Amino acid sequence: MLLGAIFHEAVNEVLLTLEAFGRWGLPVLLGLITAFVAWKWWQRHRFLKEIEMARISVPELHRLITDGKGPLILDVRTAKQRAEGWIPGARFVASLADAELEPYDEVIVYCDCPNEASAAILAKQLRSRGFGRVRPLAGGFHAWMTEGHEVAREA
Repeated sequence: MLLGAIFHEAVNEVLLTLEAFGRWGLPVLLGLITAFVAWKWWQRHRFLKEIEMARISVPELHRLITDGKGPLILDVRTAKQRAEGWIPGARFVASLADAELEPYDEVIVYCDCPNEASAAILAKQLRSRGFGRVRPLAGGFHAWMTEGHEVAREA
């Protein structure tokens, strides 16, 4: 009701404009909405294609760590997210510009965003800078915690 009270004039203007268009008002409005939704879908599709790459599973990463073949692990989450803890041995990296990294044979990058988007973006940047095998962690930190693996925290 509050929204209705706030936007009642804007809604009335839209309805009057639609009425002024006559029988074409509603189809034009629906066409514009459809075009907007299609554009947003296309942008999301392109973004998902851009970050498409092989992921490493939590059990596979855990196995690498316990076998002593620990890769370089990079945490690209925010400070607030890191308050929950992090994968032991992980280095915090806000962006590639902030990171002082030397090329490494294997790098695992993790975050806590849908589709590991932040991790995949950083992984692609690392690959372009000559790093060997770079993969985002499937499911991110949440998947690591859900599997019950050790989590490092502030002392």
